[in-house]
Amino acid sequence: MMSLRLVGCLGLGVLITIVIAGGVLALRMNGIGAMIERAPATPGTELPQNAITITYRVSGSVATAGVTYQDASDATRDERVSLPWQQAFTVGNGAYVHVTARTDDGAGSLTCEILASGATWRHASGTGEASCGGFAGTQ
Repeated sequence: MMSLRLVGCLGLGVLITIVIAGGVLALRMNGIGAMIERAPATPGTELPQNAITITYRVSGSVATAGVTYQDASDATRDERVSLPWQQAFTVGNGAYVHVTARTDDGAGSLTCEILASGATWRHASGTGEASCGGFAGTQ
């Protein structure tokens, strides 16, 4: 009877150790996940130290154009705009940013430009359409 109690106590000790180790591992994995996943900044949230100000610019030989772009919340926006047009927002390093401009009839020249923290980072020109994008903070 005494040996069963001793084994039962040892089993409980092993179980408690496993539960504690699992909890510590879960906390560590949660920290790693937070470092790997960087959600785009949304209004009212604190930005990481490596935040980048993105500015989209579209210009061209036409008065208006259709513009599709990724915004600060990683939503795709599709708008009809007067040219020249620009939109600025802040994202975390590594966020995907993209802008495409197109004319109604495929004629006319368009230029799109993405500035990262004030410097030209992506630039493209075309007839009827221009598109540029990438991951913020990369070459």
